[in-house]
Amino acid sequence: MANINKNILSKPQNYIEKKCVYCGKSFRIHKTIENLAILRSKKNMGTRFCCRKCMFSYKKEHSKEFTKTKKGRDILSKKMRGNKNPFYNKGNRICADKYNYEFRPILRKQIREKFNNTCCLCGRHKQENEINFSCHHKDFDKKNNNINNFELLCSSCHQHKHMEYKKLMKKLN
Repeated sequence: MANINKNILSKPQNYIEKKCVYCGKSFRIHKTIENLAILRSKKNMGTRFCCRKCMFSYKKEHSKEFTKTKKGRDILSKKMRGNKNPFYNKGNRICADKYNYEFRPILRKQIREKFNNTCCLCGRHKQENEINFSCHHKDFDKKNNNINNFELLCSSCHQHKHMEYKKLMKKLN
C-alpha cells in the first residue's frame, strides 16, 4: 500500500460503496484494495465487512463456513508430502532442531493452564471454537523451556511481539 500514489486514493470516483455482510452498514473501499481482496480470496468475494469486529462476529456465528473439511485437509496433506513440503530437505525437516524435545503438547498444556487461556498482553480470553493461543518464549530462545520463560499470546499479540523483536534486531545490526 506504500507504493500507491496518494492522489489516486483521494479521488472519490476510485471508491466503491459496499454493504457489510454482518451489520448491514454501508462503507467505502478503494477499487484497488477491493481488487486485491478478490484476487486473494478463494471464493472471489472481496471485502465483505466494514470492520474487524464485524468480521470476527460473523466468523463466530458461521464457524462451519470457515472450518476446513476432512477432504480438503487430505488433499493438502498429499500435496505437502516429502520433497513437496517447504520444510523438507533431503530426508530431514529443516525446522526440527529449533525446539527442544521438552517443548511438547504436555508443556504447552501446562502453560495454557497456568495463564488460564488468557493472552498475557491484551487479556483476551480464548473462546471454545478458537484456535489455541501461542506459547511464546519471552527470551526468544527456543531451547530455553523453563515454564517461567513462557507467556501465552493471542495470534495478533504474538505477531506484534515478533515484529518488535525484528525491528530491535535491525537497529542493533
